[in-house]
Amino acid sequence: MNRLIPFLLSVSAFVIQPIAFASEKPIAINQAVQQSACNEDLFGTWTLIYESTSLDRGKTAPPMSMIQTFDREGRSNLKIDPFLDATNTYDCAGNKLTINKIVPTNLNLIRLSATEMVYLEEGTEQYFYFSK
Repeated sequence: MNRLIPFLLSVSAFVIQPIAFASEKPIAINQAVQQSACNEDLFGTWTLIYESTSLDRGKTAPPMSMIQTFDREGRSNLKIDPFLDATNTYDCAGNKLTINKIVPTNLNLIRLSATEMVYLEEGTEQYFYFSK
């Protein structure tokens, strides 16, 4: 339980904006241009396998399942069963990913390849290790 609370707090920023359903607005042209700046390896479905408070040290299994998807149309979905299923748009700029919400979430990509993604969420000391 002690590990669950910090985990939920670190991902709670993804739910500040209400979830949009069928009434979602179309993505603007400048949004599509922003997606072209993204590394091709980003697109797809990622599963959280470890987390840590120090890069590549003290990795622990996450307290619950977390899946994050990035599509070419500029949408990111974060799913933490059974608590969260949130979709937001995102932008890429170099090694920084911004999840667009009322209060944006900035993710600093540490490593990104076809099969591995590691990021540090700005404002936290939590590293997230994903596998595709």
